[in-house]
Amino acid sequence: MLVGVHSSSGSGTVSNVSMPDGGEEVSGGRGGTGMLVSDYHTGSVTIEDCHIGPFPDNGIYCSSDEGEVHVEGGTFENTNVAGVRLDGDNCSLKNAEFEYDESIPGFGGQRPVRCDGGDIEISGLDIYMSISQTECIRVMPDTESVSIEDCSISGGGARDAISVTSGAGPVDAEDIDVEGDVRETVYHY
Repeated sequence: MLVGVHSSSGSGTVSNVSMPDGGEEVSGGRGGTGMLVSDYHTGSVTIEDCHIGPFPDNGIYCSSDEGEVHVEGGTFENTNVAGVRLDGDNCSLKNAEFEYDESIPGFGGQRPVRCDGGDIEISGLDIYMSISQTECIRVMPDTESVSIEDCSISGGGARDAISVTSGAGPVDAEDIDVEGDVRETVYHY
C-alpha cells in the first residue's frame, strides 16, 4: 500500500488496515513492503490501528525525509528490516505492539523499529522478541534526535534493547522495562 500527502500543508489519516498474512519474497531479493510512505510525501499523515504481518522487507517504511509521519497503535509481526521504519521532519510511534517469534527470509536483521532520520518520538511500545536479533530499536546516523519512553521489551531474543549507530544525534531513553538478559539497554556503536 502506498501512502503520501503531497502538499506541505495537507494532512491525512490511514486507519484499520489489516495485512496479517504479510507478503512473500517474489522480487529476486528486493523484498516487499507492507505500507510505503511515498518519497513525495511532504505533509502530515497519521497511520493508526493497523495490523501488519510478516513482510520480507519493512512493515511500514517511511522513505521520505520530509513531512510528518505518526504511527499510533497497531500490531506488527515478524517483518524484516523493521516493523516500523521512520524518517521525516517530525515522526512519532506510540502505543504499538510488536511480536517477533519467527525468523523469515528476506534482507535479514529483523527488528521492530528503525529510526533513519529526523526528529522522532517513541512511547508506549510493547515488544516481544524471542528470535535471536541484534536489537529491538535501531537509531541510524542521520537521525537528529530520538526520545524513547515507557516501553516494555520481553522474550529474551535481543542482544540490546536499543542500539545507536555512530553519528546519530542525541537519544533520550527513559522507563525502558527489559525482561531477561540484554547486553545493554542502550548500546552505542
